[in-house]
Amino acid sequence: MNGYELSYRLTELLKAYKDHLSGYEESKRIFLNGGKYYQEGDVFKQPELAATLTRLQKSGAKDFYEGETAKMIADDMKAHNGLITLDDLKAFKRIGALLLMASKPDVRNPAPGYTIY
Repeated sequence: MNGYELSYRLTELLKAYKDHLSGYEESKRIFLNGGKYYQEGDVFKQPELAATLTRLQKSGAKDFYEGETAKMIADDMKAHNGLITLDDLKAFKRIGALLLMASKPDVRNPAPGYTIY
């Protein structure tokens, strides 16, 4: 949770994407430094992301689909008229599509009987 020093290039990218990032309250809060531009050498921290990654490290995928992270995703989706619910996350089944797609790059439906999103 210590953050990292921002490079000149990254600070310029954040400036370049200001209009897009400012369209979303959370993006604005995280990436636009309270309405001021970050400067080269500023320490950039994302404590919420660090906490999420820590939970995932400790609890694995179960947290993402059933635990605190799942609840946070579902709550955020509901608050912003999203489509994913906690029940959707809990119902997710891993079917190895990534492995199939990596081994057969031209596969159009790597998991017959399932809809891939």
